Amino acid sequence: MVFSKILALSLVSLGLVVSAAEDGKGQYELVCGACHGVDGKGAGEGAFPPLAGSAWVQGNPERLVQIILHGIQGPVKVNEKTYNLEMPPQGAALTDEQIASVASYVRGAWGNQESKVKRSLVARARKNSQKRDKMWTSDILEKRWPLPSKKGPLKNLVATLYQGKFKSMPDFSKLELDAVEEEASGLIELSTFAENDYHAIVWEGEFEVKKKGDHIFRLDSDDGSRLFVNGKKVAEIKGVGPMGRIRENRIMLEEGVAKMRLEYFEYKGREGLALSMRRGSRWTHFTKQKVGKKVEFPSIPIVAQEEARIYRNFIKGTTARGLGVGYPGGVNLTFSADELGIGLIWIGDFI
Repeated sequence: MVFSKILALSLVSLGLVVSAAEDGKGQYELVCGACHGVDGKGAGEGAFPPLAGSAWVQGNPERLVQIILHGIQGPVKVNEKTYNLEMPPQGAALTDEQIASVASYVRGAWGNQESKVKRSLVARARKNSQKRDKMWTSDILEKRWPLPSKKGPLKNLVATLYQGKFKSMPDFSKLELDAVEEEASGLIELSTFAENDYHAIVWEGEFEVKKKGDHIFRLDSDDGSRLFVNGKKVAEIKGVGPMGRIRENRIMLEEGVAKMRLEYFEYKGREGLALSMRRGSRWTHFTKQKVGKKVEFPSIPIVAQEEARIYRNFIKGTTARGLGVGYPGGVNLTFSADELGIGLIWIGDFI
């Protein structure tokens, strides 16, 4: 928690002591609100660290108590943003009862759902660190009282591994699985299995749909992947190829629990898998890796006039091994070497 030096010194010099009878909200607004904001989002339009949704106020309560007692200095990362401010110690200005009250309010306000802090815990923490004569730094605090790991949105998530040299999505019903593992983190991670090449993985789990309406899913992978939601195929990336072949689709979901199945195969080389869902302006990430920007290739027009033209490279809308053929008159097609068939047919400009 980052407190204003001026505010802290003023409280002490003026003899302004917060009454133990006041509730935690009143104490917080008097002592902490100037920097962290009465809404816990950080004063100065985010110039100060937020406490709402912050991992620093979650988990073991002694971490928060020690910060209040002895302060903190140097860089600290809160909600993916790094702050480099200084919070002076408040142990001399506040009693154990007052610290317990403030800490309890912070841990239970603005969506935080942590347990209350007892006065006895504050007293024990004060005694344990009574010889400390300098502020804490974030690295030492994290080492002594690790931050709680942030769980992903997926529940009952299970991953199954299949070995094989796949260049296209296999029929998993005909494969023999090699390993099964529960994903307690709630996030899809390729590191679940240590295999580097030549395998396929299927993740199955559930996620909560908080409000009925359209939801946009974005999928990207190296190599192939396929997403199903409530049994319906939503997006697919075919064949062997790099990240950047993003597929996006919009589907309507009812409020409640939705079932998800994500299939993936890795032939060889680099690995990558990213899946996100957007409802309105809010993104939910199902994978540790975030969906990046779509790879945009330069425009080099190829025109089929008196004879057919052939183009062999990455062609949007088909697999990585696509062969494009443009015919005079504006009829064009691509042949997919991965699927041994026609990938696209269109009329108009060729490539």
